[in-house]
Amino acid sequence: MNQAPTCNHKSSSLQVIEVDSAEYLVGNLFKRRFNTDTFPQEPFHFVAFAKSKDGSLSTLGYVHYYIDGEDALCGGLVIDNRNYRKLSASDRGAIRDQGGVAQLLLTHSFAKLPNNLVGIWGYVGDKQSKKVCLRSGFETTYHKHILVVWRASSLTDEQKTLHVKRIESIGAF
Repeated sequence: MNQAPTCNHKSSSLQVIEVDSAEYLVGNLFKRRFNTDTFPQEPFHFVAFAKSKDGSLSTLGYVHYYIDGEDALCGGLVIDNRNYRKLSASDRGAIRDQGGVAQLLLTHSFAKLPNNLVGIWGYVGDKQSKKVCLRSGFETTYHKHILVVWRASSLTDEQKTLHVKRIESIGAF
């Protein structure tokens, strides 16, 4: 298990960690929210936890990435609102002041992905999720559901379009 950077907010109660297998930690949440019996087996799993004053941990969120060549496909972003509501008002406020659980989970997981990626991709249909993704560093593409965080700064517009077309050919992920 590799630990991602700690979120530096006032309460220090939120941690984002990379785990080898996340189903034990967030499988029920993921399956309930996505109405599925399966769980992603992708190689990169990140879980956000909150530590309460008594030392217990609560799972607040999850996201995974599948590496496809030079690209990381981001999926399965889910937040456990029930556990979030159990946090103290000050902890919720500190997390909210930094953009919220989803934004912190995304930005901290981006930092732990391989450095040699061309892009980190999201396929987003939900308007609220898209707002969070854009605040987290994603940008829009010509495809209404495909977002990207470009990691290769030297790409021309033509090269970027070719990458978007390749991701588009994958379909929803």
